Amino acid sequence: MDKIHPAVRMSMDLMNGSTNGNISSCRDSSSPNDESSCNPAGTLRYSALPLELSGFVLVDSSGMKSKLSRRFLLLNKSILYVFKNELKPGDIADAPLLTLDMARITVDVGTREHEIVLLIDSGQSGKFVFCAETQEDLERWFYCLKRARNQVEEFYELGKVIGKGAFGSVFIARDRLTGELCVVKVMTKNTRVRRQLALIQREINILKQINCHYVVKAFDIFNSEHDVSIVMELMRGGELYFLLRGGSAFNEDIACHITNQLLLAVEYLHARNIVHRDIKPENILLETRSSPPTVKIADFGLSNLLESGLVQENLLNSVVGSLLYVAPELLAGNGYGFSVDIWATGVILYAMLSGTLPFDIENKQDYERFLLQGPSFAEANWKSVSNLAKWFIRGLLQVDPVKRLSAVGALQHPWIQANPHKALIVPSETVNSASPIVLSPLRIKFRAAVSAIQILIFMLRIRASGATAINTSPNEELMQWARKISNTLSSASGQSTQMK
Repeated sequence: MDKIHPAVRMSMDLMNGSTNGNISSCRDSSSPNDESSCNPAGTLRYSALPLELSGFVLVDSSGMKSKLSRRFLLLNKSILYVFKNELKPGDIADAPLLTLDMARITVDVGTREHEIVLLIDSGQSGKFVFCAETQEDLERWFYCLKRARNQVEEFYELGKVIGKGAFGSVFIARDRLTGELCVVKVMTKNTRVRRQLALIQREINILKQINCHYVVKAFDIFNSEHDVSIVMELMRGGELYFLLRGGSAFNEDIACHITNQLLLAVEYLHARNIVHRDIKPENILLETRSSPPTVKIADFGLSNLLESGLVQENLLNSVVGSLLYVAPELLAGNGYGFSVDIWATGVILYAMLSGTLPFDIENKQDYERFLLQGPSFAEANWKSVSNLAKWFIRGLLQVDPVKRLSAVGALQHPWIQANPHKALIVPSETVNSASPIVLSPLRIKFRAAVSAIQILIFMLRIRASGATAINTSPNEELMQWARKISNTLSSASGQSTQMK
């Protein structure tokens, strides 16, 4: 079991009211940028510290230790108030003796016992000095005041840039308290691009819900007006992509072990109504280069939530993800759900066992053949692969999403159950909030028919184009015909439901 980080323990103590009476905390969820107000997975560290804190301290008003005055401090988000007397509910509060904006202040410890020094504008011209009554109170005030500054550099020392993306940069970093190495993704907000802001906020909301061994952990999230810093665990083994790009096939035992872990991550996400939508080798990271490897899914920038968890009622419509790994129903543009992540997992498994992709997305004849016939195992590099593995791949790469294996079903498949490294697998948490989806036979048949129509529409788009599958415009006559069939099916389903 992982050791509890000191900041997590401090946050839990303050939230549970475990104090000595000198200091108290409350939480206010009214601020959308307050990461401490919502940490359901319990994995955030410094950014989960409360932004509301109050208690008595000894204030240095004369520079003499014998002349310390007892004052009441109140931290409210980024503002620190100093009062002469304690504030109590219902009382008429006196005007504060001092008001400090923590954004303009540097927090440091002094030379005296339990002393904290607040330097205004990082200069020596103005400072506020106080002493906490205990060592425990000193630590709580020190870290919560630093948290109020809402800057990742308060808690992490940023090193060299190890990656750059569309929104920002990734740094190697070190936890200033524990010395632990990690990575920090810093994304600059463009307030004029609403989609970018929406994607960043969605990623933040999803990361705060996740605590799975096979998903890269987010240690902290600092969300300010101008940028967002996400602190994540360091994966020293690099991307799965670098192992695949050479074109050599994996040992079947290793491929099975990796797939087992991916499916546990996908099962965990789907149970929480999260669709990743961009599972690819570049977003699968290895903990180390040891064998058999431990892998984790990363990058939730394109993920989304299905609000009720019912795929049949919440079909996402935006086309996202890497084209080599996108499911056909996603390209068809008629909505999709959890099964797109299963398809991507199937493509990756095919590549691991053969060293090649199951189809050429830019060759419409090859892709159409794949949609009609399924994956081919005729090449020489498939001779050493078991029939059980081939059967499993067909289940993951079913063109019809209704017939495609779910994450739960895939984990129960005999090939995964026979994972020779199963003893190394960390079981996923039991999810009580997600109930299995039970569909009537009529509903299943109806959904299968609609899915078939969606795939047919996509295939017609391919045939109507002389270019690639993704740049086509549908033939309007064929589209009208497909809509007519779909409407007929919908009407028939409604009449059958009424008869029942």
